[in-house]
Amino acid sequence: MRILRTTYFLVALIMALSVVGCRHGHSEMTEQEPIPDEQPTVVPTPERAGKILVLRDGDLHLLEGQSEHRITQSADYATGMLTRDGRVFALRQTGKESYSFVLIEIEASAVSTIAEHPLAHPLPDRIEPSGYLLPSPDGKDVLVFTSEFYFMVPLDGRLGVKAMPLGCCDSWSPDGSMVGYLTLAGGRQPVDERPLKFDLWVTDSRLKPSSRQVGAGLMDWFDFFGRNADNFAWWNKGSAVLALSSDEETWIERERQLRGPVNNRLVSIDLATAEERDLLLSWDLHKRMKREAPSIEDEVVISAPATTKDGDRAAFLAMDYMRVYGVGMLETDGQLERLITVELPERELATMGAPVWSPDDTRIAYFGWRWRPSVKAFIEVFDPSTDSITKIWESHEHPKPGHWDWSPDGEWVWIIAAVRVEERHGGIRVPRDVSMLASVTHPGHVETVYGIVLDWCCAR
Repeated sequence: MRILRTTYFLVALIMALSVVGCRHGHSEMTEQEPIPDEQPTVVPTPERAGKILVLRDGDLHLLEGQSEHRITQSADYATGMLTRDGRVFALRQTGKESYSFVLIEIEASAVSTIAEHPLAHPLPDRIEPSGYLLPSPDGKDVLVFTSEFYFMVPLDGRLGVKAMPLGCCDSWSPDGSMVGYLTLAGGRQPVDERPLKFDLWVTDSRLKPSSRQVGAGLMDWFDFFGRNADNFAWWNKGSAVLALSSDEETWIERERQLRGPVNNRLVSIDLATAEERDLLLSWDLHKRMKREAPSIEDEVVISAPATTKDGDRAAFLAMDYMRVYGVGMLETDGQLERLITVELPERELATMGAPVWSPDDTRIAYFGWRWRPSVKAFIEVFDPSTDSITKIWESHEHPKPGHWDWSPDGEWVWIIAAVRVEERHGGIRVPRDVSMLASVTHPGHVETVYGIVLDWCCAR
C-alpha cells in the first residue's frame, strides 16, 4: 500500500510549503490597506460552531468555542473521530506494533471508556493522524485504514472488527450499502514512477464481503489534497462512479519540477453493467479554455472528481503546465454546466489539487501551490452562484500541509500544517504539530490550533 500512495505525480518533487503563523491563543489577520480619511477596516472574529477533536502530544482534546477539555491522559493515542451521537472513536497504541479501538463517551465533565477492542493484525508502520477513518453515511460503521488493510468497525459499543478487501482509496456509496476501492491492474508494479493503472471494485459492506470488478485501466490521483483519498466519486445517486482514465501512459516533464499524465479523461462507469462512458475529454476542455486563456499549453490534465452527497453534480479542476487552470462542474447527464478559466499573470506558475464540496454542497474548495514568484500554498473557494473565486488562505512559512477539510457549518477550512519548531528554556528546540483554521466568510482571518485537528463537530 505504501507504493500505491507514494508514487503519484507531483508528490516526489513538492517544494517546501508553509502556513500563515499566529501566536498561541491569538488570531491574526492579513494586513489591509487603511481606507483614506477613515479608520482601518476591522474584521470581527468569526464564531467556531460545534466541537473540534484535536490530537496533541498523544492525547485527545475537545475544543468547543474558546474552551478546551482534555479527554485522555495516557499519551498513546494515534487518531480519532467524533461520532454522530457525540462520542469519540479512537485508535490507541498499546505496543510497538499493536493498537486497540476505543469508544469514549463524554457527558459534561465526565469521560468514560465504553469499549476497547484490540486490533488483531500488527501494524509495523506509523498510523497517520488523519485521513484514515472514514465513517459510513448513517454513522453506524467506520472504515479504518492501516498500512495494509481496511477494517470496518461497527460503532455500536461492541467494536467487532470485519476485515475488508485489500485495496486503495476505499469509499462508501451514498447509501452506505457498498464500499468501492482500487487495486493495481494485474498486480503490476510501478516502473520509472510512470502512472499506474488500477481496477475498480465494489463490495457489499454489510454482509460477508463479496467483491466484483466494475472498471479497469483507471488512473489514480495524488491523494493528500483532502481529508480522504477520494480518487473516484459516486455518481447518479450511487448507481455509477466517476473515475479518471488515460489511453496511453504518456508523461510530460517541465523544468524538472513537474511530471504528470497528459490528456486524461473523466469517465462514468455503470455499476450494474460495468459499461464505461466518456464524459469529459481533456482536448475538449483545452479548446474551451483556450478561448479565454490563449497562453494555455497543448496538454491539459483533469483532476480527480468530487460529487455532491446525492451524486447529481460533479466538480473538477483542469490545468495545463502550469499557467492556466479551470474550475468546472458537470450535471448528471454529463453536460458541462460551467467552466471558469483562470490565467495567471506572466512569470507566475501554480499547480492545483482536487476539489472538495462544502457540507451544504453549494461551494467547492481546492488546494494549490504558487511556484513563482515565490513558493506559497493556498486554498481558494469557488461559488457557482456568483462564479466568484476567493482566496481564503495562503502561506509560505511551514513545510507542506497535510490533510484539510471544511468545518461542518461551511464557515471555516481547517488545515493540518505539519510541524512548527519552537525554542523553550535552555535553547531546546521542540517540534509541535500545528493546525490552522481559515475563515471562509472573512478571507485572510486565520487562527492557530496547537495539535492535529482530527474531526470537527461530527462524523461526515
